[in-house]
Amino acid sequence: MVRAHVRASARAHCARACLGCPLPFAIFTGWPLLFPRPPAGALGFAQYLPKEVTLYSKEALLDRMCMALGGRAAEELTFGRITTGAQDDLDKVTQMAYAMTSVYGMNPRVGTLSFPKREENMYSKPYSEATAQVIDDEVR
Repeated sequence: MVRAHVRASARAHCARACLGCPLPFAIFTGWPLLFPRPPAGALGFAQYLPKEVTLYSKEALLDRMCMALGGRAAEELTFGRITTGAQDDLDKVTQMAYAMTSVYGMNPRVGTLSFPKREENMYSKPYSEATAQVIDDEVR
């Protein structure tokens, strides 16, 4: 494994762990583990401690999003560039943002409506194109 990749991965995982300390609703990650996992393509992973929480507030979801993006921010600040290492974090943040906006009713512009994904017909939406544009704008 290339030494620069290990450094970038270590910096990103440490940034996520450090961000969890001051955020009041963040879930502490414990120590990031940097074991190469070539088949999965990951250079390491952070093991989240299990928590008996099934309900999340808007603040808790925002703190989780902040922690997930901390690794990407650390790469950019430390090395002056970003890599593809944050792809999984970006996927998770995007899913959380869309869920907050279109499923959980946590957005004032969309309101207290819920549009959960339906498996039966993934090409039809139960809302107009204007509402779809508002959802996309709010997620950004």
